[in-house]
Amino acid sequence: IEFGAGVGVIGSFLCKSRFNRIAFNVSPALKVVAFLVNAEASEALAASKKLLDAGTDGLKFYAATPGRNGVVLPEGAMRAGVEEAHSRGKVVFAHPSSGAGLRASVRAGVDVLTHTTPQSGPWDESVLAAMKQTGVALIPTLKLWKYEFRHERASLADGFVETAIGQLRAWL
Repeated sequence: IEFGAGVGVIGSFLCKSRFNRIAFNVSPALKVVAFLVNAEASEALAASKKLLDAGTDGLKFYAATPGRNGVVLPEGAMRAGVEEAHSRGKVVFAHPSSGAGLRASVRAGVDVLTHTTPQSGPWDESVLAAMKQTGVALIPTLKLWKYEFRHERASLADGFVETAIGQLRAWL
């Protein structure tokens, strides 16, 4: 299923578990491919090939559904898309959403993590070592957390930002 969509649709999609897989066209040049937890590697590979054959510049995986009980996309599904994109010289982004999503993304070989994961607490040495070993880039989007928590207690937003800054400092 393909949609011409913006970020709002991506966010609402992740809450609708009846979809197995979906692709979002967020700009003429870059498409996002997102799979939910029951995606198989073969499905991820087929969808990735379709998007890359259409001339996309890269892929973005939603590595985990958001929230405390988020479910992680199978690493093999992500890896299949990563390997296909890399074989064509294309970049792969991951939206980790959680510590488990972060670890799966790094092990799958993504190039860029699009956020820190303050809800997971400080990153441990094994995560940081894997990130450094693979050379994964990080877009910390520190302003995101203040925006996301603008209707919450200031202390909650400040805590998220402090944790995100700590993760960024540890990664550096």
